[in-house]
Amino acid sequence: DLENTNTKHKPESRHELKGRNRNIFLGLIILFFALSGAVIRVFQSMSTTFALCGPLALDAHRAALTDSFYSCGMCIGRLTSIALATRFLPSTLLCGSTVFCLTASILLLALAPHFYISLYLGEAVMGFFVSWQFGTGFSWTSHHMNITGFLSSIFFIGLGFGSLSSPPLAGYLFTINPMSVLYLVAAMVSLQALTVLLLRIISRPSLKPTYTHEEAERLESL
Repeated sequence: DLENTNTKHKPESRHELKGRNRNIFLGLIILFFALSGAVIRVFQSMSTTFALCGPLALDAHRAALTDSFYSCGMCIGRLTSIALATRFLPSTLLCGSTVFCLTASILLLALAPHFYISLYLGEAVMGFFVSWQFGTGFSWTSHHMNITGFLSSIFFIGLGFGSLSSPPLAGYLFTINPMSVLYLVAAMVSLQALTVLLLRIISRPSLKPTYTHEEAERLESL
């Protein structure tokens, strides 16, 4: 998932975060990773079950295809992100990924209970765009802080927490109402969108001008 390193843009957009902004950014990106892992695992664990036992009540063959569409979407998405990472900044890719995931979740809510083609396409689109998230999030963070050593493991802890906690929750909600799974996904993706918006605000460069040591001394002498 580290294909989105985007080294082409890295030197031009380096903006080291310090103090409170750094801590807030770090907390938000860990939350984003947890949500990303949660969304991925919900689809991996519940897509076939939703198709088989949900409103569509598809036969076993058609229900199994939902997982194939999702997995193909993820595979193609990861390959596509390699090319896109050489042309776009990680922050741009992450924003685009989140917007399309949110759109896919809304379309799934509206159409998937009625048309199995919509379920297939929604799964494929979600898989395609969610596959960008970890690599681009990791790369975006590296533009604002040093993520080597212990810090990098925290991201995987966040991802793992989301991956472990979401399937039991989705399974429990499914027993109450199958549509609850799609509502859960929409809620998590909406929270992701809010998180990305806050990340953009926190990482925005300060308008305060910066000076070299020589320039600062020259200004002080005036």
